[in-house]
Amino acid sequence: MIPVNKTTQLVRQGEGQPALPSGNAFHPLDAPFRSKRQKPSFYADPVSWLVLEAAEQAIGRCPQDVKEHPQSVAVITISDVCTLHTMREIEAKLTEGVISPLRFSGANPGAIGSLPSYFSTFSGPTLVLSMPPEEAGGIAGALASTWLREGTAKFVIFNRHWMRRDGHHVNSTIFANPEEVQQWLA
Repeated sequence: MIPVNKTTQLVRQGEGQPALPSGNAFHPLDAPFRSKRQKPSFYADPVSWLVLEAAEQAIGRCPQDVKEHPQSVAVITISDVCTLHTMREIEAKLTEGVISPLRFSGANPGAIGSLPSYFSTFSGPTLVLSMPPEEAGGIAGALASTWLREGTAKFVIFNRHWMRRDGHHVNSTIFANPEEVQQWLA
């Protein structure tokens, strides 16, 4: 069992840790963002698209075929800013008097973890933790381990988002057993 505490952190791959399938995405803070997949009738926050990009990289690097078991793929996403970009966009448009309802669904903080499931038809458990990734390792690790150990999920796609001075960073890692999660935790 992984102890749940505020100081447990997920760490980067290092010596003695297993090589796990992972992906990374980045977007500068000062650059406009538009995904090639975004359509006028389908809006998602820019961070959601970065999560999708990183998750798809990790899926592509996974030695097992994650997409063969869509009902058993869980997604955990951690971000302390979530959909802040879209929330600020809505606030700025309030004076214009017309706001697309799509923006409201895109502003839901839980939406940042939804695109990997949407585009890959995953239907396992999904969770978004709206907190700094460095503080969420214990609870997220405990959940991922439990889901894998109890068979609720065969794979857990673990997404972490940080907003730093240079931009948005997303890291996605795929776990296939609870031991991998335990080894990955600091």
